[in-house]
Amino acid sequence: MNRTQIVERLRLGRHLEAEVTAAGEQRRTFIEVRPMVDDALASVVHRGTGIEHVLSRSTANADAIAAYRVRRCTLSPGWEAYPDDWDHYVHAQDWHACPTLQELEQHLTAAFGIGIEALRLPGTTDSPL
Repeated sequence: MNRTQIVERLRLGRHLEAEVTAAGEQRRTFIEVRPMVDDALASVVHRGTGIEHVLSRSTANADAIAAYRVRRCTLSPGWEAYPDDWDHYVHAQDWHACPTLQELEQHLTAAFGIGIEALRLPGTTDSPL
């Protein structure tokens, strides 16, 4: 995906993920970027299991994203053998809120050394998040 596709996906309220490298770490670290929808401007309509949700705006083309939540999860070795119980291997986990897309991009660069273009569709990385 290119930058435009990534930004549009985030504006539609859909999440993205990436695997990031921590200096000197033997553990794998994943991040998830999840847009937080402003309930006064839009609602999320779920269409069924395995189908991505739809953002239903109360005003056409309104920016309905209130913030972007970034979740970082570092896993201890061995979690891959137990994909359904990966949460027992959590070494560290934290969340960070970015109120704007610009601040999200700055946070990704400062905290993880990646640009927004490094984000991927859910399921296209090994992330268990």
